[in-house]
Amino acid sequence: VIVDGDKSQLFVLNAVSNGDNTQPIVISNVSLKSQDGTDSTIVGDKGEPLSNVRISIFSSSDKTLVSKTATNSKGEWSMLIKPGRYYFMFEKDGYGSIGFERVVV
Repeated sequence: VIVDGDKSQLFVLNAVSNGDNTQPIVISNVSLKSQDGTDSTIVGDKGEPLSNVRISIFSSSDKTLVSKTATNSKGEWSMLIKPGRYYFMFEKDGYGSIGFERVVV
């Protein structure tokens, strides 16, 4: 998701089935798949896992912060959120940032 320079990778959020759509579900790097289906662990431009990438999720309706976390030493992350429409933001000092809106179901 975050790379040095002008390069960036785009990811789509896979829909996750949830019985009644009221219970929180786990969203993680495993939930994110690149368009070709490859692993979506957050890596730099040389393919090295990036630790301490800040991931913030905002409500699309009122722009409030819903949850935040950071990647571990393997570039992995997870958080618990309820189904809805969210804006995902990925940031790390010294790197370009990327954000996108997705519906979590």
